[in-house]
Amino acid sequence: MATMSLEELIELVSELLVRSKCVIALTGAGINAESEIPMFRGKSGLWRRLKPEELATPEAFRRNPEFSWKSHAWLIDLVSKAKPNPTHYALAELEKLGILKCLITQNVDNLHEGTGSKNVVHFHGEILCARCVSCGFRKRWEKPRLRYHLSAQNVRPC
Repeated sequence: MATMSLEELIELVSELLVRSKCVIALTGAGINAESEIPMFRGKSGLWRRLKPEELATPEAFRRNPEFSWKSHAWLIDLVSKAKPNPTHYALAELEKLGILKCLITQNVDNLHEGTGSKNVVHFHGEILCARCVSCGFRKRWEKPRLRYHLSAQNVRPC
């Protein structure tokens, strides 16, 4: 089989997308690189300095809630500065055209929603949503009041 040029490949994928009855997109950290959100894995990733189980688990939170809240605040600051990139917009456009039926993402930043994507499944949750593992209380934070919500005196005792 001959190697396809980039233009031929784009044409083939376009035809397949238009003819498909159900298209689902899976996204992860790679889609956010152009939006200047560093990846968690890789040579400069966050997990090179920290182990995920030290930061991103309920057990880590129980061991050191202050560190968890500070780390969470740092991550929120980082992603709140990011803007959707052309790939986010392309996926939203495919959804508007009725081609893309669902978008499943590992990303927690809501950049897909920032472009108008509606049918998004967050595999790892959303950065601005919290759930207490003890009582089940759920909270969606608003960016303008984030510092208030993330300060230690405003964290639910449970």
